[in-house]
Amino acid sequence: MKTIRINKHVELEVSDDTQMFDVKIDNTTKKVVYHSSEYGPITLERIQNLVDKMIRLKLITIFGTSTTEVQINIWNIDENDDLYIETFHTNSDLPDNELFDDYDRTMDYDEFLDM
Repeated sequence: MKTIRINKHVELEVSDDTQMFDVKIDNTTKKVVYHSSEYGPITLERIQNLVDKMIRLKLITIFGTSTTEVQINIWNIDENDDLYIETFHTNSDLPDNELFDDYDRTMDYDEFLDM
């Protein structure tokens, strides 16, 4: 396990430089109403801190009728050791004329930490 920062106050554990979260966000309050972690547990407070920052940085787009569903991945996606944070919106109520790609984002993890 390796510890990575979300911000100067919050850290989380990753396995083999990878962490994946499934998150459901209430659209009205922007609060996490469901979360799961593929490799290790994360508290509601920590996932909420992560989601708040990602919404602020426009890595997560709130849409849908009542909740936004998103998968958050922190992982190495290229040939070097750089980590990236990616979002994949998974709502089933996405409008027919839009694509998930319109909402999904990727950011260098070091840049994410500096913001």
